Amino acid sequence: TRTNLDLAAAYGEFAAGLDETDRLLACDAQTSGGLFVSLPAERAEGLPWPVIGRLVAGEPGTVFLG
Repeated sequence: TRTNLDLAAAYGEFAAGLDETDRLLACDAQTSGGLFVSLPAERAEGLPWPVIGRLVAGEPGTVFLG
């Protein structure tokens, strides 16, 4: 997991507000890099898990978790 986190630095960026636990969960080796769901923002409201990112315009191949 820590190796995955180190490797993610090549193409990813984490928001300053994400603590180490959030960063490690995003790179969890047990799930091959974390479990994510992508859906419209209005559908995410009220779900039992936190929203940890959004799709935004940017350089292709870059991941920002905020």
